[in-house]
Amino acid sequence: MIYTVLPIIILVVEILLIGFYVFYAIKTQKFISKGTIIYFVPTSVILFALYTLGANYAASINNTTLGIVDYMGICKSVISATVFELKIDYVSALMDVNVIFKIAYGIAVGLSVACVYTSLISLAINTITNMVRVQYALRKNCDVLIGENDYNFTYYERSENVIIITDTFKSDKMNEYYSKKIPVIQAKFLKNILLKNFKWHIKRGIELNFISFQNSSISLGYIKEFEDFLNCNITKKDKVLDYKNCYLKVEIDFNNQLSIKNKILENRSIAAFIDCFTRYELFALNYIERNPITEHLPSSFINENLGIVEHDMSINVIYLGFGKLAKTLHRVQLMNDNLPTIEDNVMKKYNISYYAFDKDEKANEDKTMSFFFKRYDENTKKYSTKKYLPSIDKLDNVDFQVVNIESYTIISEILNIIKKNKNEKSYNRFIISYGEDIDNIDMAIKVSALLKEQGYENYELYVKVKGKFPSAIKLLEDKRVNVIGDIDSIFNHDVIVNERLYELAKLVNKKYHSKRLKDSPWYTLSTIKQASNVYSSLNIRLKLNLLGYDYIREDKVVDNSIMLKEIESKVEFTKKSYEDYLFYKTNNFKPVHSLAYQEHLRWNAFYIANGYVPLEKDKIKCLDPNGEYGPSFYKDDGVLNLHACLTTYEGLDDYHRLLAELLTKENNKTLEENLNTVETYKYDHMIVESFKPMFENSNYRIVKR
Repeated sequence: MIYTVLPIIILVVEILLIGFYVFYAIKTQKFISKGTIIYFVPTSVILFALYTLGANYAASINNTTLGIVDYMGICKSVISATVFELKIDYVSALMDVNVIFKIAYGIAVGLSVACVYTSLISLAINTITNMVRVQYALRKNCDVLIGENDYNFTYYERSENVIIITDTFKSDKMNEYYSKKIPVIQAKFLKNILLKNFKWHIKRGIELNFISFQNSSISLGYIKEFEDFLNCNITKKDKVLDYKNCYLKVEIDFNNQLSIKNKILENRSIAAFIDCFTRYELFALNYIERNPITEHLPSSFINENLGIVEHDMSINVIYLGFGKLAKTLHRVQLMNDNLPTIEDNVMKKYNISYYAFDKDEKANEDKTMSFFFKRYDENTKKYSTKKYLPSIDKLDNVDFQVVNIESYTIISEILNIIKKNKNEKSYNRFIISYGEDIDNIDMAIKVSALLKEQGYENYELYVKVKGKFPSAIKLLEDKRVNVIGDIDSIFNHDVIVNERLYELAKLVNKKYHSKRLKDSPWYTLSTIKQASNVYSSLNIRLKLNLLGYDYIREDKVVDNSIMLKEIESKVEFTKKSYEDYLFYKTNNFKPVHSLAYQEHLRWNAFYIANGYVPLEKDKIKCLDPNGEYGPSFYKDDGVLNLHACLTTYEGLDDYHRLLAELLTKENNKTLEENLNTVETYKYDHMIVESFKPMFENSNYRIVKR
């Protein structure tokens, strides 16, 4: 009886087990996975039961009993069955007389083998699938992220074709990559690994952009390894760098930026293939390029016929929270948002008021900027002496206060600021980034309600919101409230690889600079000149705003001919003699003069913020009166961070005449002739005069503001 009933019960259990396996596989959409190993336990128990039942049946026929050795043999038979090594001595007698037992045994062996082999396959299937993904990704241009970093996932989600190189061997981390279907290579970033994995694709011409979001010390190591990689031979004749399709972009800390970039430029042959960036500066550049201070100024604040802002008004920038993001935004604004105004028939700089509130008293600390500012500020008296050209004012400082932003005190402080001027004479920009998303949103709602209650209209709120809060953000639906996102927004191919922010900068380099620089590839420019081009291009929107225009980025080349003619008519400038540059002596103000004046304000702010100080007059020398590109002078020093042009706009006249006098001593021309030969004011005018060549065949559409 037992030898009839038990096989039936076991067969039913097997059928249920198969049914459960199929149901689970359909539900999870995984017919093969590491989870199938758990079925090995019940199938082994079933096999053990069948072998024991068969052995007992055989023993009963022979009038014997099973001993410990027999049970050990049964266990061995169960294990052997998983690899199709069937030992049927124990079960053959019962299989001959019981068909149900025979079927149950066959199914049990099949299940056991299936569980073992599917589990083994599952251990390899992720690796195999990943290898396929890697090779598929390398069929076209690819971004290769190096090392472990949470931003890898952000970048992957926002870019099209990405591979990750990681030296982690943690199973949970690898499973995360596999589950998100991210192609990953487990290896250290060494040249032999690079050649092993990418050699064939380099020869095929696939563009590979290696990107690191690690800290500065790790990134420095990557730079050294990548230099070695670029100099490796792919063939007997060709090195990696000869193919010109492998690039490295590494993130570094702002405080190390200048030194590391200068280190890269020491080897000009590879400088084109290695670049570094800082996430906070990229974010700030992106923000300021879209939102210069002029972008939302009321039209009554700007005299478009003169290209200036009215002097009898108040512009306030108020930071609620002064963390790393806000400090970087402030630094970039100091270099970009420099405005010209006219008061009592004198053109001068308009001073924007900056206020910052944070609960942390150390929030105002910025060791790099503090060092640069102190270097300039502590020598202000020295720069005012006759040894130097007329000195300029220091950059606008921020009025920093330690306040609990969530208290009512902050409301009182805001009211005090905006009540200093009448409503129609005051524009206030708020940047809210002091806490979590919901805190920033809540504060924006409170500030917006306060301003509306007080009847103020000329304001803009910029709120840092990293996550997705559709219901909360809906409360902010107001033309004066803008969500600026978070630092994550720069982690994508368009910003990091395509260098969208550098598009106009490279045009500036091509159209704006002298012949000497124009003939130089972008990557061979010094770090300070590259950065100068970036910030100069960043300022173009502000200049257009002062004239009553703006631009929109398109996906195709656009026709700007009509708008460019309008702009040209406003900024037309004909130079007949050097004196034509000295508009401030005649009070004959034109838009071209205002924008040239503004450009020099911006240039001064940029160089001061990057640690430069004025060069003494007696150290300015004529190096070559008959250089290939015209007379050359010792007027700046990139090592000592000195520049003679760090002077007022009017002071450039003294500088210009000094150069002309030095040149007169070297050639046979008169001072008057050399005044027209030397170039100084020209550079401040050139950016304005270059609107047409920069925009006539570009994907930037000029529109009315």
